[in-house]
Amino acid sequence: MTTTETRTQRFERYLSLLVGLAAIIAAMVSLYQASLAREQARASAWPYLVGSLSLTEGRPFTYQLANRGIGPAKIRSVRVTVDGKPVASWTDAILLLSGTPRTGYNYSYVGPGIVMSPGANDTLLAIPSGKQAFTVWSEAQKRLSVMICYCSVYEECWTTREDAVEAAPVKNCPPLAGTEFTQ
Repeated sequence: MTTTETRTQRFERYLSLLVGLAAIIAAMVSLYQASLAREQARASAWPYLVGSLSLTEGRPFTYQLANRGIGPAKIRSVRVTVDGKPVASWTDAILLLSGTPRTGYNYSYVGPGIVMSPGANDTLLAIPSGKQAFTVWSEAQKRLSVMICYCSVYEECWTTREDAVEAAPVKNCPPLAGTEFTQ
């Protein structure tokens, strides 16, 4: 009779181990599914800012910023440089790039506190067509840099520049020199 009890006890022990293993596997699958759900939620709120310079004959020179992602971009810092040195305004940038003071141009503010919606396309600078627009466009190709650090609603952050192939992930957006961009 002890042999039968031993077999029964062994069977129950193995059965208990199998049930415990099944519970561990179920917990692991549940954690994996939660991880996938978090990734999907982050991907559904992913911003992607792209800056571009544009000049078409008879039209103004423009510097545009677009959010090509599927989530809002919270702009944290902006640095505009000419020849690697920060400038405080588009007026200063235009003067350095063209050698002449500004002549009627339009600009939009972009900086800390601005949120760009998905699909938004803002013209940050427009210079009326003409010699100054061509000069600024030509010089901007090699001397102007606009670096923008932005974050998603999940506080994942990136920096982008008009000459970058893609945005670079960063831990956070430190203040950049030249962020007090006035006009």
